[in-house]
Amino acid sequence: MAYLFNPTIEAFGIDISDLSVKIAKLSDKKGNLILTSYGRTDIPAGIIDKGKIKKADELVNLIKKSVENVEGEKLKTDFVVCSLPEQEAFIMVIQLPLLKASEIREAAKWKLEEYIPLKIEEVYFDYFVIDSTRKNLDHIDVLIGALPKEIVDDYVDVLKKSGLKIKAMEIESVATSRALIEDGFSAAPVFVIDIGAQRTSFTIFSGYTPILTTSSKISNNYLLDVMASKFPVSRQEVKKMKFEAGLNDLKSGEDIATALKEPLNELVSDVLKYIEFYKNYSLHEHRENECVSEIILCGGGANFSGLDLFLAQKTGIPVKLGNPLINILKERRQGIGSVLKKSDMEIPPINFNESLSYVTALGLALYGIK
Repeated sequence: MAYLFNPTIEAFGIDISDLSVKIAKLSDKKGNLILTSYGRTDIPAGIIDKGKIKKADELVNLIKKSVENVEGEKLKTDFVVCSLPEQEAFIMVIQLPLLKASEIREAAKWKLEEYIPLKIEEVYFDYFVIDSTRKNLDHIDVLIGALPKEIVDDYVDVLKKSGLKIKAMEIESVATSRALIEDGFSAAPVFVIDIGAQRTSFTIFSGYTPILTTSSKISNNYLLDVMASKFPVSRQEVKKMKFEAGLNDLKSGEDIATALKEPLNELVSDVLKYIEFYKNYSLHEHRENECVSEIILCGGGANFSGLDLFLAQKTGIPVKLGNPLINILKERRQGIGSVLKKSDMEIPPINFNESLSYVTALGLALYGIK
């Protein structure tokens, strides 16, 4: 599900968030997808606020800088697949009568207006008919993604001023799911937790598509701020404690767990509430198995030692770190913590922990190579 501009052109992925621009470019070499270019440029506070572009000219300069300074091969295409901010998006599953394919878009358009606080002419939207495993349904389930035109138009304008051409634009959760879900299909629902710098996104993915999305305030920076208020050390040392000791170290772990007890319990509460909402929401649904089978962690904040075990213990659901390269290195998948060597895989040396923060950019890049 994407807002298409030039669907047949090869492109690189560009993930624009409040605090960074991340780029990923894939190439098809002898039938294998290879990560040939990647890079990150930080965005100072105030240029983008909660997905809304506030200082377009400054953002244009940062995008140009990011494109010029990628690791690996220089970018040879001006076409991009760009992320659109989850904060401003409306994503929902609606039910429609059994219709002809040619009738679905018009029916979805009018149904959408019942659920969003905007007029239909004020949004761009796209839809995806969800595949059903049940027979003899009296309706079809349709996933709809919509964003205000003013938000999308601002991103289009910035990209054009940066000298880039648009292949497609996608809501973040769609791109993230493409990177993490092996072969794009999950027989049982999975709960994706994307721990970003300023917010944590929740996505429940089932079958071939994300079904529901929401967010939590318990972000990576939120946890670091709490730790910084509890420990008399530098911000850099706090990050090191979170990554190296985390919740695993017997002594330091106990200290960190105590310091973060309130926000971590709130994160667990948010996860459990959303899973319960999904169970009730999906009673009419198209799939037989609606129990969340596992939780997948990703994003830069997922590099929190012991968080996976903590969440598994508190929720009773298996938890694992996502592999953002699972649909890229199909022949030689790399293990957790391994370094991807240029001499071996013909790609830049990006390690597993670093790849977690590139998950959305990699999902966009997968679309770009289609």
